Amino acid sequence: MSAGVLRVATCQFAVSGSIKRNARQIHSFLRRAKRAKADIVHLPECALSGYAGKDFETLDRFNWKLLREETKKIMALAAKLKLWVVLGSIHQLTRPNKPHNCLYLIDPKGRVVDRYDKRFCLSDELAFYTPGNRFVNFTINGVKCSLLICFDLRFPEIYRQLWKESVNCILQSFTTQGKKAQVCILILCGRQCSVGLPRTISG
Repeated sequence: MSAGVLRVATCQFAVSGSIKRNARQIHSFLRRAKRAKADIVHLPECALSGYAGKDFETLDRFNWKLLREETKKIMALAAKLKLWVVLGSIHQLTRPNKPHNCLYLIDPKGRVVDRYDKRFCLSDELAFYTPGNRFVNFTINGVKCSLLICFDLRFPEIYRQLWKESVNCILQSFTTQGKKAQVCILILCGRQCSVGLPRTISG
């Protein structure tokens, strides 16, 4: 792909509480993205893990071992296909800390090279997740990108800061559906117009 051009495969599917089922969907999307000659695959919020509070009520019996195993399989497939992947999941912390709602950035060698942790959580999300505290910016084919998740959109100062940092494209993942999704899209259009940043939405 030529410099300054980034081909993004933005993927949407019905994320569930089944890590195995989610993983099968993700594997399928990666293969389709390779056939479409994409550079990077952009997946929804909590695409692999499922979303706590919606897809399952508690993290008490969450299968962290299975999540790690399926994450490694996706990393291996990314390496085989030579794709960048933005993987929505949750990241375990040491107890008693709650996990991060995160996006893993996987490079074409199958390595997790960075991780964006959702910075702004809704009040009910705080029962399950620990907020993050930093941006994740990276460059592919000369295009500077950044990662965001869902409710981050409510804070225009984020987008102003990314504009100041010369970010060209925002990959923002969601788990929202229905009327709430329509509202999110309208807000994002406003953010895009105010600072002139292109973005892709997955959720």
